[in-house]
Amino acid sequence: MFIGVKDEYSPVLVSVYNFFKEEISLFSMKILYNNSCFQLAKAIKADGDELYNVLDYYDIQLDESYIYIHFMPNIMHWQPKKCIIYLVDTEEERHKCLLFQCNLRSAHIVYDFSPMNIRKLRKLEINAHYKPIKYHPSFHNLNHPPKLISQRTNAVVFIGLVNTRRLNILNMITANKPPFRILIIQNGHCFDEELEKVMVDTVMCLNINQYDNGGFAALRVVPMVTNRVRVLSEHSSDQEMDDTYNNIVDWIYPHILETPKILIQFIYNCFQTTTKELLDKRFDSLKELGEMSSLSYEPVDD
Repeated sequence: MFIGVKDEYSPVLVSVYNFFKEEISLFSMKILYNNSCFQLAKAIKADGDELYNVLDYYDIQLDESYIYIHFMPNIMHWQPKKCIIYLVDTEEERHKCLLFQCNLRSAHIVYDFSPMNIRKLRKLEINAHYKPIKYHPSFHNLNHPPKLISQRTNAVVFIGLVNTRRLNILNMITANKPPFRILIIQNGHCFDEELEKVMVDTVMCLNINQYDNGGFAALRVVPMVTNRVRVLSEHSSDQEMDDTYNNIVDWIYPHILETPKILIQFIYNCFQTTTKELLDKRFDSLKELGEMSSLSYEPVDD
């Protein structure tokens, strides 16, 4: 199995692996890791699986008795023959990348978490299957149970790649001396146990789009809500995903983002009104969407 992903994805891919494991139990696994997901690789290693540093990958002879699973075809310049791809990125420009398209066409199975993305892929004549990212017990932070809200240090946290768009929004907040503590962890440098510690010590999470027409970051939202962190999110370009999460996140509407005072007041009001009952209710709404399981997929209308 191949895992080599952005730091911000590493904490939750254990559960993705568990879903696949049932279906591919007849195959042996090869797990390639980089420094950011070594702990993840160790966590998912089963008897007979092999661990390799991704830097040594070109010294490994691919064996057809092995199956490989990966999540980032837009950055891979090679493709195993036996391969399953599960797309979890919200990058809008990826569909224009020829390397991305070639890797998908050569994969045995392609899954994506977004109906909108499925339709885009089908227009490229790529037979992708819709597999939404839903609740799963493995998303729970078992090592660090949620703290009481009054005991959490951070009112709000942002974790992710900080590009110009996100930086402008974050600077708009911090430059105006908000009456709450905001923790900004740039470029995904927070994963595994470190992310678990941040989640239990945080009341709310900002889900800011990387681009003006960004997709909905379900891979960030689902673990946060599962671990009783309130999510304040921009709307995405995927209306179906937004409709699905209407009762699970608080929407930051465009007019809120335009004025620092209004944005800060919105965040502060959410902070002041966050209760255990509200967080539990959001979690219950998430669970009502169903539970992720194995390699099954759901229909999407063209």
